[in-house]
Amino acid sequence: MRRLLPDSLPAWTIVIVVAGLAVVAGATLLLAAREQQSYDRLLELFRLDERVTAVADTLLQAVPGDRPRLADSLSNATLLVRIEPAPRVAEPRPADPQLAEFVDVLQDALPEAGAAIRVARVDSLPEDLRPGPAAAHGTQSPTQSSFDRIALRIADGGAWLVSLRLGDGWLNLFAPIAAGRAVLLPESAGISLAVLLAVLAAVVLSLRRLTQPYARLSVAAERIGTPQDTSPLPEFGVREARAAAHAFNSMRERLRRLLGERDLLAASIAHDLRTPVTRLRLRSEGIADPALRALVLRDLDEMEAMTQSILAFTRAARGDGEPAARLDLVSLLEALCDEMPGARFRGEAAPPRLICRAQPLALKRCLANLIDNAVKYGGSAEVALAIEGARILVTVDDAGPGLPDEALARAFAPFERLGASGTGGSGLGLAIARAVAQAQGGEVSLANRPAGGLRATLTLPA
Repeated sequence: MRRLLPDSLPAWTIVIVVAGLAVVAGATLLLAAREQQSYDRLLELFRLDERVTAVADTLLQAVPGDRPRLADSLSNATLLVRIEPAPRVAEPRPADPQLAEFVDVLQDALPEAGAAIRVARVDSLPEDLRPGPAAAHGTQSPTQSSFDRIALRIADGGAWLVSLRLGDGWLNLFAPIAAGRAVLLPESAGISLAVLLAVLAAVVLSLRRLTQPYARLSVAAERIGTPQDTSPLPEFGVREARAAAHAFNSMRERLRRLLGERDLLAASIAHDLRTPVTRLRLRSEGIADPALRALVLRDLDEMEAMTQSILAFTRAARGDGEPAARLDLVSLLEALCDEMPGARFRGEAAPPRLICRAQPLALKRCLANLIDNAVKYGGSAEVALAIEGARILVTVDDAGPGLPDEALARAFAPFERLGASGTGGSGLGLAIARAVAQAQGGEVSLANRPAGGLRATLTLPA
């Protein structure tokens, strides 16, 4: 069910607008239908009043003996007039207030009829009053026969029945009720559809303008700390969007200042350590014991490697300012695997060439760290290259024991060592690899292989 629901602000707004328009249109049509029904009924009663008054006046002025023949001559396909000994309407006074008021109007128009006027609405005409060819009009013309057939269909939909006293008899009049008019005509349906499409187009354009600042905000947030973060977020749009963009730009500047201070601190420490390390190297030459001198030099090499790793990590986190260029990943991976004993590139499963755009030295450092970790901690590295849709996947499999699931999440933390003993290296290899990958718009992940060992996956945009 959740998959059927929209998951974006424009989609939700469009759904709400369409639902609101549908409810308003439905309520409007319902009210219009009720008003039209009421108007149509009043119009029917108005016409019935005129016809009943005209017929009754004519028959009242005629000789009583001529009234049945005259009533026959006044009948047609939409009005039946009969002089009969009893009224067809049984109720003396209709319960419907509108019909009761109609009776009062008829009584005022026909004072000769007195209070003996009755009106009712029937669903269909009795069989003996149904119009048709059997009506006693002699030989009927084709036009009159068509009228009678139409009257038969109309009679099935209901009729007004009026009974009023004429001397010793009753005048019974039947007038079929005309079918109600359609509320939604084809022309109005086309206009309504055009209005709906125009409203939706205006809503879509308005939403696009309103949500564009938030889409820019999302892109800018992903670029913070990467080489693509070159300019502040434009502050435009509605007041709330401008306020959000201004707050984001302020946060961005603070983060850039903090990152710059971190880089400066790391560079300063690395620079300041070079002088004492160099002095210690010179002084180690005076150590007479070769074994002790070798230990001191090894410690100094480790200190220098650690400072270089810290500098590499800070440079990778900020993209190092290296310009992006087109490079062949197949050639790069083949060269790296040839330089590292224990690493093998599965060229048979890779395309002949795969060109991507990235920072060459930074990407080489990222791949070298992944392959070096696999060889150092897993004994070997098997590198594969593949394309999945709009992504490039580089996988590095090792033959080691893998890592506990809880250790996979913290493996990329700076200074986290992956060795079985927890020693060796500076603990920055994976942190540098992930920082470089993110600077290229990609990502690095770790997972244990079902067959054993660890798999590092570098994902890059194609």
